[in-house]
Amino acid sequence: MFTKLLKHEWRATRGILGLMCIIVLIAGITIGCTMYIMVSDSRDGATIRIDGTPVPETLKPMSEFAEVACVLLIMAGVGAVAICSAGSLFFLIYRFYRRCFTDEGYLTFTLPVTTHQILLSSLVNTIIGELIMFMAVGLSVGIAALLFLAAFPENLIWADVSVGLKEAFSQMWNSLVENIDVLSSLTVTGIISALSELIVLMLAVTIGAMVAKKHKILAAVGVYYGISMVQSFVLAIANLSVFSAENVLHIFSVTGLTSLVIAISGYFLMHYLADKKLNLT
Repeated sequence: MFTKLLKHEWRATRGILGLMCIIVLIAGITIGCTMYIMVSDSRDGATIRIDGTPVPETLKPMSEFAEVACVLLIMAGVGAVAICSAGSLFFLIYRFYRRCFTDEGYLTFTLPVTTHQILLSSLVNTIIGELIMFMAVGLSVGIAALLFLAAFPENLIWADVSVGLKEAFSQMWNSLVENIDVLSSLTVTGIISALSELIVLMLAVTIGAMVAKKHKILAAVGVYYGISMVQSFVLAIANLSVFSAENVLHIFSVTGLTSLVIAISGYFLMHYLADKKLNLT
């Protein structure tokens, strides 16, 4: 039954989420094409080296109108990516609110499923949606970067680029190997913190929907800020004991452990409220 709930949630959100991903990709193409035009139009047969060797360049400045238009297009593209990235999370959280705490909630909680299945299906669907948006943003950035580099097909000395990239990747790999413990701890802490923040958002929606008869979303926003203040205070207190030690691993470990406790506590509190205190009459 959990799989059916998850499929239902995916069908309910995939349309809007897919549209946001398409907008992000179009924004990336727009940014890349604009940078391509700016670079292509501003250089005239110049040779560009990456190794720092000075080479004369012949530049032809763009018109003021073209410059303003290009800057506005880039700003619009960056804004679209930022809005869709944040909007996807708000949309998925709002979907959770509609599913459980509006008229749709009457049907949701009369289904032959447990409260755990309802909450976990919403949580997993939100995580999947955010991962898809994250990949869309990454692909958008990659497209923009490739289009930008494509502006130098004849002028760029690619051998210099290859050498520079090899050196950069070699340094990055050596740094990664040397600091693998710190990076691993940082990655795990980041994942746990993101999950904790997501559960806190869902908990705030749950409490806000229960304490307010009207303006439930505004109540949820207020509850979220209240929980965030308490969460920040708890994290600060938890990290005080390791700040003096100047050990980054200890800081990451304490932060991750505290976030994990908050995530687990928040989930079970949300489950208790939805299971025992929710009144849809």
